[in-house]
Amino acid sequence: VYKRQVTCVAWSPDGTRIATSSRDMTSKILNARNGRLLISQSAHDAAVQCVAWSPDGMLVATGSGDGIALIWEPSTGKKRKSFKTHESTVSAMWSPDGSRIFTVGGNGVVKVWDADTGGEILAIKGHQGGVASVAFSHDGRKIITGSHDNTARVWDAETGAEKLILRGHTACVSAVAFGVDGKRIVTGSWDKTARVWDADAGGEIIILKWHT
Repeated sequence: VYKRQVTCVAWSPDGTRIATSSRDMTSKILNARNGRLLISQSAHDAAVQCVAWSPDGMLVATGSGDGIALIWEPSTGKKRKSFKTHESTVSAMWSPDGSRIFTVGGNGVVKVWDADTGGEILAIKGHQGGVASVAFSHDGRKIITGSHDNTARVWDAETGAEKLILRGHTACVSAVAFGVDGKRIVTGSWDKTARVWDADAGGEIIILKWHT
């Protein structure tokens, strides 16, 4: 039973389990077939904002308002790594090869961590406001972030070099995603629009206003 709002859900790579996080400071692993609780993890000291599976399904990463990211075993709940990330970690995701973890938070910085050692590899800076959303391209070579500075930005996932700035939204860019072929990007915003962009040139292609 969750005592507060659920903040994030994620399927395991094999589809047999569901990971959840909640503002009640817990994360849970559930049987996807019958909903039975398998593991409840309560190592954070503030609301857990995000949960993400490693590509092989052997580990889970969580980020929290306590500024800590944890890597733990979904089969036992045992903590593997703990590292200080941001004042408040909004989202965390694994690189497609499972070697790195990317975290974003209210300080506007994207941080890249070694998943084995927990060491910081890279800090990607450029946003003028907190980062609200992050996603990988399908080939793993780029990431896109959306921010409270009303922009989305595309970065080289290896070097952190800024590739594109997508301007047009008039409020926080709260959702971002690459198209499957990598040629287009879609963003969603608190300005009540979603927008489709050219992933190479950065030009705006379509404005979707169905939520206005």
